[in-house]
Amino acid sequence: MSGWMPTREEWRKLLFKGWELTLVAVVAAVVTFVPTLRSWCVLTARAVGTYAASEVVVRGLLLLILAAFAFVGLVAVVRWVAGRLGPKYVRCFREGEYDNVIWRWKWRRGAVNQPSMKPFCSTCGTGLLAKSVQGPMITFGTVSMPRNDIYMYCATCNTGPVFTNVDNLWELVRLKIEKDASQDTWHIPQGRVPPALRR
Repeated sequence: MSGWMPTREEWRKLLFKGWELTLVAVVAAVVTFVPTLRSWCVLTARAVGTYAASEVVVRGLLLLILAAFAFVGLVAVVRWVAGRLGPKYVRCFREGEYDNVIWRWKWRRGAVNQPSMKPFCSTCGTGLLAKSVQGPMITFGTVSMPRNDIYMYCATCNTGPVFTNVDNLWELVRLKIEKDASQDTWHIPQGRVPPALRR
């Protein structure tokens, strides 16, 4: 280190070293405390040791395939660990009832992945078909525009809810979901989903 304060480059090296040690510690902890993963690692180490002691020649293509499988396995382990270290609502809060509709979704980087949001009937659990329809004209001050209504239809129940004067229902529901998650009240909309209709 130059002088009494590290330079930007030295800070960067320290940061990378810290992340490297953290990753090693997390992987070691997971391998230690998950019996299935620990036994898999032991078997893999034995297989590698057996291969290293043998005189079998491995072709380049086979080595490439084995490296690809090892990389996929490493990515799966890292994603699994990241999922376990994230907030509880990301793991458990994936469905809830809002405005008499059961919504199911996925999380991405701590936020609801809006394209993954799917509406389901709160009576039978069938996926709902949604259609946006222009309603009658409404006036805001001196401006008139057609009202936007969203009709949802359940093919099993032959009915469904109607949302009037809504431009983006998915966006509004997403905001409600993230509000429940941030205020730690996510168990309430989740608990309103009938047990028979839960995934």
